[in-house]
Amino acid sequence: MGVDLIGVSKAYGSGKRRRVVLDTVSDSLHAERMTTVLAVPGAGKTTLAQLVSGGLRPDSGLVRRRCRVSYPVGSQAVFSRLLTGYENIAFVSRVYGVASRPVADFVAGITGLGPEFGKRYSTYSRVQRIMFAYAVSWALPFDLYVADNALAAGGGQFRALLDYTIEERRRSAGLLVATGGTDAVDSSDLVGVLHEGRIVYFESKDDAIAAFVKLRRTAAEPRRETEERETEPEDSYDDL
Repeated sequence: MGVDLIGVSKAYGSGKRRRVVLDTVSDSLHAERMTTVLAVPGAGKTTLAQLVSGGLRPDSGLVRRRCRVSYPVGSQAVFSRLLTGYENIAFVSRVYGVASRPVADFVAGITGLGPEFGKRYSTYSRVQRIMFAYAVSWALPFDLYVADNALAAGGGQFRALLDYTIEERRRSAGLLVATGGTDAVDSSDLVGVLHEGRIVYFESKDDAIAAFVKLRRTAAEPRRETEERETEPEDSYDDL
């Protein structure tokens, strides 16, 4: 089981402004392992996550899903601000073909937001929305969970319970983490780097990190030069 990318290409813009994010990428993401793809800002990690999960269509090529694939975990785009917490749970559960009651019980237990389920999602605080979104994502049973940058968020007891849930899910499901950081590398079975439209996998995690750090440093140099030019003091004529 897993997801196959077959000659997948995706670009944004047109003419001189056309930017290729994925260039005829062919890859297999297995539901039995955790794959981390490192990418500097703008390289296409969000596009990769959306293509795999079904939120985007490729310009060309085929994305073949041979298992149940999650939307990007923690995404709030699947919820309506006009619906209550429970109505949102019921809607998402129905979309993915699962009973809503077990999902609601899990979310209430891990977040403590049960008393808020009757209120509109728009009334939740920022922290409550984040907790709710991640809890719903991990409450749903998928074969491959997709993360755009972060597997989890929050702190305290909620984060501890969420981390425990993720480890439990890993016993029977795979993960794709498209990220701009290296935190997930140690836990991964396979690590690659997305650069200039291609994904390159490394046998050594250290080699993958080294390649990514080098790309990140290179990407930061133009920004640093721009900042230095913008903050350069004007010429002084006091000594003329």
